[in-house]
Amino acid sequence: MKKEHYYLEGRLKKCVVAAIDRLGYTFVPASIGNPPGERSLKKILLIRLDHIGDVLMTTPALRGLRKSLPGAEIHLLIKSPTHEVVTLNPYIDRIIHLNAPWTTTGPNRASWPEVVRVIRSLRKEDYDCVVDFRADLREALLSLFIGATYRLGYGARGGGFCFTHPLEYNPGVHEIHRAINLLSPLGVVSDGDKMDFVFSAGDLEKADTILREIGVDFSRKIVGIHPGAASPFKRWTANGFAELGDILMEKGYRILLLGAQGDKDLLQSIAGRMRNSPPVICKMNLKVLGAMISLLDCLVCNDSAPSHIAQAVGTKAFVLYGPTHDKVTGPLDREKYTVVRNPVPCSPCWLPGTKFECKHDLQCWKGLQANDVLKAAEMIVDGIRS
Repeated sequence: MKKEHYYLEGRLKKCVVAAIDRLGYTFVPASIGNPPGERSLKKILLIRLDHIGDVLMTTPALRGLRKSLPGAEIHLLIKSPTHEVVTLNPYIDRIIHLNAPWTTTGPNRASWPEVVRVIRSLRKEDYDCVVDFRADLREALLSLFIGATYRLGYGARGGGFCFTHPLEYNPGVHEIHRAINLLSPLGVVSDGDKMDFVFSAGDLEKADTILREIGVDFSRKIVGIHPGAASPFKRWTANGFAELGDILMEKGYRILLLGAQGDKDLLQSIAGRMRNSPPVICKMNLKVLGAMISLLDCLVCNDSAPSHIAQAVGTKAFVLYGPTHDKVTGPLDREKYTVVRNPVPCSPCWLPGTKFECKHDLQCWKGLQANDVLKAAEMIVDGIRS
């Protein structure tokens, strides 16, 4: 067993994972030295059981895989809430759902017996190769139990013994490039780092209809504000978004407040703080949201799925960051996509897969005040369709 550096919090957790790894390296056959050849790969399973943005950041790797191995059958294992990201993706042959209990909350969370049933079903598929894009012991074990001949993944949080081709994990590498690099043992050639988000003509028509029904004048430049995020620690303040909206409206821009159905209270709270309340739009699915973002001149949002959607559909975006690392998940094209954060010395501090704790009263967010907002607004206005 090689000595692992675990990207985990807490001495106890590291000790437990190290003990599991010692057992694993003892009983699981050693890694296969030679990489799998193109002809041997007829059926591949990709595992991405985390969030919408993570699935989107995997799409460049998926595109590269399809173009490098055009004859392979490619399946994708994801959570059901993220399926709309890839439903129309042309590089996937089949989408399989697993609302893993370690990444899913709420009533749709799979029970452990359900997990076992999914594993049994996947074993029957007789995959040649399984690729696990997330460094997590539970997903590493899932990769092992599926029983493919070749298994690619990271052992950075335990489970390196589960993979025939474990790769070195670098926490500073952008998530898009990390996913592409993971496929290197398969001989996959990168097809660029642009994300794919495909929506239908019907989705675009629905988005256009929604905007026309609320009286949007397409001769004016339209700025969408999406203040939501999966975690409350990834959200700028409601007052900040309201003030930014007011500034942009004063400059003559048409403002729309966008979000999911669960963001309705937040959106209405922001609208209520503004001098001239803009329309609130939150009754649409993810593909219609993507189509609507494609119709905007600019999107303002937190580090969240809509920022990745904007990059995928080619709409300029202004992304606000607090404790998370924009070098790992932020836009790669910094000419078209602007990142703004309050430059406090303790931020960024929150890496994926770790528990968030703040000893500085979230100054990375609360310190983003009126002058910063004004400067940000001017950057947006000057940059739209430049």
